[in-house]
Amino acid sequence: MLDGEPAPPPLAALSTRVIAVGSASKLLWGGLRIGWIRADEQTRAAVTDEKAAASLATSALDQVITAQLLAAIGPDWLAAHRGAVAGRRDHLLELLAAHLPAWRVHRPAAGLSMWVELPVESADAFAHVAARHGVTIAPGSTACLDGRHHQFVRLSFTEQFETLELAVERLAAAWEAHTQNLAAGPATARRAPPGRRP
Repeated sequence: MLDGEPAPPPLAALSTRVIAVGSASKLLWGGLRIGWIRADEQTRAAVTDEKAAASLATSALDQVITAQLLAAIGPDWLAAHRGAVAGRRDHLLELLAAHLPAWRVHRPAAGLSMWVELPVESADAFAHVAARHGVTIAPGSTACLDGRHHQFVRLSFTEQFETLELAVERLAAAWEAHTQNLAAGPATARRAPPGRRP
Protein backbone atom coordinates (compact mmCIF):
# COMPACT_ATOMS: atom_id res chain seq x y z
CA MET A 1 0.00 0.00 0.00
CA LEU A 2 1.33 3.44 -0.93
CA ASP A 3 -0.20 5.43 1.91
CA GLY A 4 1.30 3.56 4.85
CA GLU A 5 -1.66 1.25 5.41
CA PRO A 6 -0.80 -2.36 6.22
CA ALA A 7 -0.88 -4.63 3.21
CA PRO A 8 -3.46 -7.43 3.24
CA PRO A 9 -2.14 -10.98 3.52
CA PRO A 10 -1.19 -12.66 0.24
CA LEU A 11 -4.11 -14.44 -1.40
CA ALA A 12 -2.06 -17.60 -1.68
CA ALA A 13 -1.72 -17.64 2.12
CA LEU A 14 -5.49 -17.87 2.50
CA SER A 15 -6.00 -21.11 0.60
CA THR A 16 -3.97 -23.81 -1.09
CA ARG A 17 -6.30 -23.45 -4.09
CA VAL A 18 -5.06 -19.92 -4.79
CA ILE A 19 -2.14 -19.44 -7.18
CA ALA A 20 -0.26 -16.14 -6.93
CA VAL A 21 2.17 -14.85 -9.56
CA GLY A 22 4.64 -12.02 -9.00
CA SER A 23 7.42 -10.21 -10.81
CA ALA A 24 10.60 -8.38 -9.89
CA SER A 25 9.97 -5.91 -12.69
CA LYS A 26 7.53 -3.71 -10.78
CA LEU A 27 9.30 -3.76 -7.43
CA LEU A 28 12.92 -3.52 -8.59
CA TRP A 29 13.48 -2.86 -12.29
CA GLY A 30 11.66 -3.58 -15.52
CA GLY A 31 14.79 -5.05 -17.07
CA LEU A 32 14.75 -7.96 -14.62
CA ARG A 33 12.60 -10.48 -16.45
CA ILE A 34 12.22 -12.60 -13.35
CA GLY A 35 8.96 -13.72 -11.81
CA TRP A 36 7.76 -16.22 -9.28
CA ILE A 37 4.76 -18.36 -8.50
CA ARG A 38 3.29 -19.21 -5.11
CA ALA A 39 1.25 -22.40 -5.19
CA ASP A 40 1.13 -25.91 -3.84
CA GLU A 41 4.01 -28.24 -4.68
CA GLN A 42 2.11 -30.21 -7.32
CA THR A 43 1.10 -27.05 -9.22
CA ARG A 44 4.61 -25.58 -9.00
CA ALA A 45 6.11 -28.78 -10.38
CA ALA A 46 3.64 -28.85 -13.28
CA VAL A 47 4.31 -25.19 -14.15
CA THR A 48 8.07 -25.69 -13.92
CA ASP A 49 7.93 -28.69 -16.24
CA GLU A 50 5.76 -26.80 -18.73
CA LYS A 51 8.10 -23.80 -18.71
CA ALA A 52 11.15 -25.98 -19.22
CA ALA A 53 9.51 -27.62 -22.23
CA ALA A 54 8.20 -24.39 -23.76
CA SER A 55 11.09 -21.94 -23.37
CA LEU A 56 14.81 -21.53 -22.91
CA ALA A 57 16.30 -21.27 -19.43
CA THR A 58 15.97 -17.95 -17.63
CA SER A 59 19.21 -15.99 -17.39
CA ALA A 60 21.24 -17.22 -14.42
CA LEU A 61 22.78 -13.77 -13.98
CA ASP A 62 19.35 -12.13 -13.75
CA GLN A 63 18.28 -14.72 -11.19
CA VAL A 64 21.37 -14.08 -9.04
CA ILE A 65 20.89 -10.29 -9.22
CA THR A 66 17.21 -10.59 -8.31
CA ALA A 67 17.95 -12.91 -5.38
CA GLN A 68 20.58 -10.51 -4.02
CA LEU A 69 18.31 -7.49 -4.40
CA LEU A 70 15.38 -9.22 -2.70
CA ALA A 71 17.65 -10.26 0.17
CA ALA A 72 18.84 -6.66 0.59
CA ILE A 73 15.34 -5.16 0.82
CA GLY A 74 14.41 -4.05 4.32
CA PRO A 75 11.62 -2.04 5.97
CA ASP A 76 13.44 1.29 5.51
CA TRP A 77 13.96 0.72 1.80
CA LEU A 78 10.35 -0.34 1.32
CA ALA A 79 9.08 2.72 3.19
CA ALA A 80 11.26 5.04 1.11
CA HIS A 81 10.22 3.32 -2.11
CA ARG A 82 6.53 3.53 -1.29
CA GLY A 83 6.93 7.18 -0.30
CA ALA A 84 8.62 8.02 -3.59
CA VAL A 85 5.95 6.22 -5.63
CA ALA A 86 3.15 7.87 -3.64
CA GLY A 87 4.73 11.26 -4.23
CA ARG A 88 4.82 10.67 -7.98
CA ARG A 89 1.22 9.44 -7.93
CA ASP A 90 0.07 12.57 -6.08
CA HIS A 91 2.06 14.81 -8.43
CA LEU A 92 0.39 13.24 -11.45
CA LEU A 93 -3.02 13.66 -9.82
CA GLU A 94 -2.31 17.37 -9.31
CA LEU A 95 -1.14 17.77 -12.90
CA LEU A 96 -4.23 16.06 -14.31
CA ALA A 97 -6.54 18.18 -12.15
CA ALA A 98 -4.83 21.36 -13.36
CA HIS A 99 -4.46 20.56 -17.07
CA LEU A 100 -7.22 18.02 -17.81
CA PRO A 101 -10.08 18.80 -15.41
CA ALA A 102 -12.66 17.01 -17.59
CA TRP A 103 -10.96 13.69 -16.90
CA ARG A 104 -12.22 11.66 -13.94
CA VAL A 105 -9.30 10.17 -12.04
CA HIS A 106 -9.50 7.09 -9.84
CA ARG A 107 -6.86 7.52 -7.10
CA PRO A 108 -5.11 4.20 -6.53
CA ALA A 109 -4.10 3.06 -3.05
CA ALA A 110 -1.43 0.74 -4.44
CA GLY A 111 0.30 -0.20 -7.65
CA LEU A 112 2.24 1.80 -10.20
CA SER A 113 -0.51 3.12 -12.45
CA MET A 114 -3.96 4.71 -12.32
CA TRP A 115 -7.13 4.40 -14.36
CA VAL A 116 -8.55 7.61 -15.77
CA GLU A 117 -12.05 7.93 -17.20
CA LEU A 118 -12.38 10.14 -20.28
CA PRO A 119 -15.64 11.86 -21.25
CA VAL A 120 -15.89 9.80 -24.46
CA GLU A 121 -17.45 6.45 -25.32
CA SER A 122 -14.12 4.91 -26.32
CA ALA A 123 -10.55 5.91 -25.51
CA ASP A 124 -9.01 3.89 -28.34
CA ALA A 125 -8.94 6.75 -30.83
CA PHE A 126 -7.46 9.11 -28.26
CA ALA A 127 -4.69 6.61 -27.48
CA HIS A 128 -3.60 6.92 -31.12
CA VAL A 129 -3.68 10.72 -30.92
CA ALA A 130 -1.63 10.63 -27.70
CA ALA A 131 0.95 8.39 -29.39
CA ARG A 132 1.32 10.95 -32.19
CA HIS A 133 2.03 13.53 -29.47
CA GLY A 134 4.74 11.34 -27.95
CA VAL A 135 2.89 9.63 -25.07
CA THR A 136 2.05 5.93 -25.02
CA ILE A 137 -1.04 5.07 -22.99
CA ALA A 138 -3.12 1.91 -22.70
CA PRO A 139 -6.84 2.24 -23.45
CA GLY A 140 -9.26 0.26 -21.33
CA SER A 141 -10.11 -2.01 -24.24
CA THR A 142 -6.71 -3.70 -23.87
CA ALA A 143 -7.64 -4.92 -20.38
CA CYS A 144 -11.41 -5.40 -20.60
CA LEU A 145 -13.22 -7.82 -22.88
CA ASP A 146 -16.82 -6.98 -21.99
CA GLY A 147 -16.72 -3.37 -23.22
CA ARG A 148 -17.50 -1.75 -19.86
CA HIS A 149 -14.20 0.15 -19.53
CA HIS A 150 -13.55 1.37 -23.05
CA GLN A 151 -13.70 5.01 -21.94
CA PHE A 152 -10.73 4.53 -19.58
CA VAL A 153 -6.98 4.89 -20.08
CA ARG A 154 -4.19 3.65 -17.83
CA LEU A 155 -1.42 6.06 -16.86
CA SER A 156 1.82 5.03 -15.17
CA PHE A 157 3.25 7.30 -12.46
CA THR A 158 6.67 5.70 -11.98
CA GLU A 159 8.63 8.35 -13.88
CA GLN A 160 10.43 11.37 -12.45
CA PHE A 161 8.46 14.57 -11.84
CA GLU A 162 9.85 16.27 -14.94
CA THR A 163 8.82 13.37 -17.16
CA LEU A 164 5.32 13.32 -15.67
CA GLU A 165 4.99 17.05 -16.29
CA LEU A 166 6.06 16.67 -19.92
CA ALA A 167 3.70 13.73 -20.38
CA VAL A 168 0.69 15.67 -19.06
CA GLU A 169 1.63 18.67 -21.20
CA ARG A 170 1.60 16.46 -24.27
CA LEU A 171 -1.58 14.67 -23.19
CA ALA A 172 -3.31 18.04 -22.81
CA ALA A 173 -2.24 19.00 -26.34
CA ALA A 174 -3.40 15.62 -27.64
CA TRP A 175 -6.73 15.97 -25.86
CA GLU A 176 -7.29 19.42 -27.36
CA ALA A 177 -6.60 18.05 -30.84
CA HIS A 178 -8.83 15.03 -30.22
CA THR A 179 -11.78 17.07 -28.96
CA GLN A 180 -11.46 19.41 -31.94
CA ASN A 181 -11.61 16.41 -34.25
CA LEU A 182 -14.69 15.10 -32.44
CA ALA A 183 -16.40 18.49 -32.66
CA ALA A 184 -15.66 18.76 -36.38
CA GLY A 185 -17.29 15.41 -37.08
CA PRO A 186 -16.24 12.92 -39.76
CA ALA A 187 -14.18 14.51 -42.48
CA THR A 188 -15.58 14.57 -45.96
CA ALA A 189 -13.83 12.01 -48.08
CA ARG A 190 -11.74 13.53 -50.79
CA ARG A 191 -11.95 12.17 -54.27
CA ALA A 192 -8.55 10.95 -55.46
CA PRO A 193 -7.24 12.61 -58.63
CA PRO A 194 -7.55 10.49 -61.76
CA GLY A 195 -4.47 8.50 -62.62
CA ARG A 196 -2.45 9.14 -65.74
CA ARG A 197 -3.11 7.07 -68.74
CA PRO A 198 -0.11 5.27 -70.22
